[in-house]
Amino acid sequence: MKLKTKDIAVTSLFVAIIAIMTFTPFGMIPLPMVKVAVVLIPLVVCAILSSFQIGLIVSIIFGILSMVNNYVNPTGILWFAFQNPLISVLPRIFIGPLVYITYNGMKKLLKVNNKELFASKLDRGNVAMVRARRYNTLSATVASIVGVTVNTLGSMTMLLIVYGGTALENGSAVGLTLVVGIIVTNFIPEVIAAAIICPLIATGVQRAVK
Repeated sequence: MKLKTKDIAVTSLFVAIIAIMTFTPFGMIPLPMVKVAVVLIPLVVCAILSSFQIGLIVSIIFGILSMVNNYVNPTGILWFAFQNPLISVLPRIFIGPLVYITYNGMKKLLKVNNKELFASKLDRGNVAMVRARRYNTLSATVASIVGVTVNTLGSMTMLLIVYGGTALENGSAVGLTLVVGIIVTNFIPEVIAAAIICPLIATGVQRAVK
């Protein structure tokens, strides 16, 4: 796997953004009832905009940074689990590649033509361009949902496999009840946030650089 200078620059940029969001409050959006983690958004956007290889590299680094953060700043009742690379790193390796595959697979399925997608601004009335941009946004939205789903289901599955039945400091235990609670309070808001924010950023960058 040989990376070009441009690939290295893109990878470094997204890794820097993820690192900042991981170790600062910028990675969370506070809502009245829950805090929505948006640190996954740069990874999803990176996978949509770049290549399979870059998506894979950034996914691995994302998982490692998450693990390190749980050593540096252990919070919540599951901090010990996310210090384990089987929980924090292994499932997240698949995020970038699957986002990339989903996005490009959807574009192919919906027959999105890049020439039509990046048509001149003078062609705003072009029906083919409008269709291409609409389907491109849909592809990015589906890919974003897949990314968040892989992250949550992957880490929760490994959590159950490795720590199922383990007693927690709040008196509960690692099990399906806990996982369902996490899905309701964290996963659903994160999916909604990613489905809205990621396509806006990704398609905006695509148009800006073309």
